[in-house]
Amino acid sequence: MTDTDGSEYNVKCGECGAPMRLRDSRFGRFYGCTRYPDCKGTHGAHPDGAPMGVPADKPTKQMRRTVHDLAGRLWDWDDPAAKAEMYSWLRGFTESRHIGEMLMPELRRVKAELERMIAVAVGGQPAAAQDDEPNPATEQPPGPADMDDAALNDEMPNGTLAEEFEDLPF
Repeated sequence: MTDTDGSEYNVKCGECGAPMRLRDSRFGRFYGCTRYPDCKGTHGAHPDGAPMGVPADKPTKQMRRTVHDLAGRLWDWDDPAAKAEMYSWLRGFTESRHIGEMLMPELRRVKAELERMIAVAVGGQPAAAQDDEPNPATEQPPGPADMDDAALNDEMPNGTLAEEFEDLPF
C-alpha cells in the first residue's frame, strides 16, 4: 500500500473532520484518515483519485448503503440504461446528484419513497421503517409466505468501495 497526497481534493474525514490522505491498496484507491489509528475513517476514491461522493460518519454510510440496496431492487445496476433512469429519478426527487452525496435527512426521505415504490411494485403495502419494531399484538413481521418470488430474490451485492477498506490497517 502506498500513500499519495490527494490534497487537491481537500477531503475531510467524515468521522472526526481531520484531513484524509489518498492511499493505494491492492483493492484500489481510497482515502484514510490522517489520525489513524485513533480514527479509522475511510472513504472511497475513483482511480484518478477523485473522492466517491462526500465522506460521512458510520450511520450515514450505513443509510447510504441501505438506500443504494433499495434502489437496486427497482433498477438493475448492471444495466446502463436502468442506472441512468435511476439517476434521472434521483435528480427529480432530490437536490443531490448521487446517493454518496446525501446526508441523513435526504437519505431518510429517499429511503421512504423507495420503500413505497417497492411495495407498489410487488403489490403490497409500504414496509415499516427499519428502526420500527413490529407490535406482536397488532402485526407480525412479514415472512417468506407473505412475499412473492421477486421479493425473495432481491439480494444485493455487499457495500461500497469504502466499506471494503473500513477495517484495513494503514
